[in-house]
Amino acid sequence: MIELESMAKKGKELGLQNSYYVRYQTKMCKMLIWAQQLQQQIIDTVAVSEAEVKDYYDNHKIITLVQKSSNCKKYWSIMSHWLTTSIDGLPLVKI
Repeated sequence: MIELESMAKKGKELGLQNSYYVRYQTKMCKMLIWAQQLQQQIIDTVAVSEAEVKDYYDNHKIITLVQKSSNCKKYWSIMSHWLTTSIDGLPLVKI
């Protein structure tokens, strides 16, 4: 950090702050900081209820197979049915 501050001070002594490149980069850095701050404010104000999360999950899950006492035959039967079932009238896979 000390090295950076020392180099910045030397650049200012040389008048580099008046160059087009430095002015342009300063402008871009300011815009980036403003944009990031706005994005963070938006993120901080968003609230998602548990009901919305559950609704999204229910509408986007494909299949959940969590059975502690399942065996391979039962699993294959469920998967065979699922793979041959159509979504929106389109067959998935022929087994």
